[in-house]
Amino acid sequence: MSTRVTRQGYGSKIGDSLKGVVFGFFAIIASIGLLWFNESNSVKEIRKIAEGKKNTVTVDSKVYTQANEGVLVHMSGTAETDDLLMDDEFRFELNAIKFEKVVEMYQYKENKKTETKDNVGGSTTTTETFTYEEVWSETLISSDGFDESWRSNPKDFDYKAASYQAKNVDLGVYKLSSGLIAQIGGAEDFNVTEEIYPTDDNYGLISGGKIYFGAGSKNPEIGDERISFQVTYPHEISIVSQQQGESFVPYVAKNGRTIELVYDGIKTSEEMFASEASKNSIMTWVLRLVGFLLMFAGFAAILKPISTVGSVIPLLGNVLQAGIGIIAGLIAFIISFVVIAVAWIVFRPILGICLLLIAGAAFYFGKKHFGSDEEVKPETPEQVKEEDGEKS
Repeated sequence: MSTRVTRQGYGSKIGDSLKGVVFGFFAIIASIGLLWFNESNSVKEIRKIAEGKKNTVTVDSKVYTQANEGVLVHMSGTAETDDLLMDDEFRFELNAIKFEKVVEMYQYKENKKTETKDNVGGSTTTTETFTYEEVWSETLISSDGFDESWRSNPKDFDYKAASYQAKNVDLGVYKLSSGLIAQIGGAEDFNVTEEIYPTDDNYGLISGGKIYFGAGSKNPEIGDERISFQVTYPHEISIVSQQQGESFVPYVAKNGRTIELVYDGIKTSEEMFASEASKNSIMTWVLRLVGFLLMFAGFAAILKPISTVGSVIPLLGNVLQAGIGIIAGLIAFIISFVVIAVAWIVFRPILGICLLLIAGAAFYFGKKHFGSDEEVKPETPEQVKEEDGEKS
């Protein structure tokens, strides 16, 4: 573990916050573009799914039907292949739909914890604490910027990851296209044994179905590598695609979007399209959140100089920072909502207008039933005297 302490002066903080204003404007513009694109994309996907669901015909994968030429078809069955897939480095082969070699290296990983303290006068003291762990990773971890420079990771793998895919996969009497084959899932770990790959000190060590190169699995050293494999065997799948002869091509919807679906297991077309609709809905909400957060970051950056100026007194700076966060969040929420609402009117005019009418009606009736019908004016002294006289 190591620690690094740095101090930033008040003037430097002001300068950085002013530079952040430029980032803020670009972030806001980018968020508006993302939100607009997201609503457009969501609508196109909804329409594509609706069109596909309406036009799909379920057929028997074991029977070829000429009448379905050019039709969007759904079928289920066992995906089978006679192809043998072989890894170029380890030279053993399998009868499988897919075969993937995963290469990992034992490396240092740096973790950084940052603590910032505002000082009286506007300066800031930043304390960075660096800790390290040793992990297996499929990607190279650069050690060039490590605080502890003596820790060094290799620059490259000795073995290369690779993936192989069968070219000929049948579903009943039909042949799957490469696009459909690529979507087939169901991969499982492949257990390497001495019978499959004999090893010695120069050719690795097998442990837990994986091949280790270096010190072994129990006490690995930095730079050691381990190889594992995943294989997709023939199994039941369901597809939705456009029939072309005895094979398939992607179906092109009216809006230009394509439909070419593969699901593992026996699924009805209704289940497959329902799943696609669910995925689209989730992605839409995720991108809405990303768009909002990006806009929030933009407004927070634009307002940052206010809290930076006030940080000459730490307590005041913290209060201003909290207030800026609230204001930035409210502005970002309102503008994000407006962008989404306008996009709905553009891309879903009927639904968008209906929602506006409902919102307007709710506002009108709420004001009518819960608002004050008539302002009550205070009585003047003369009116009070007249009322008292009438009573007497």
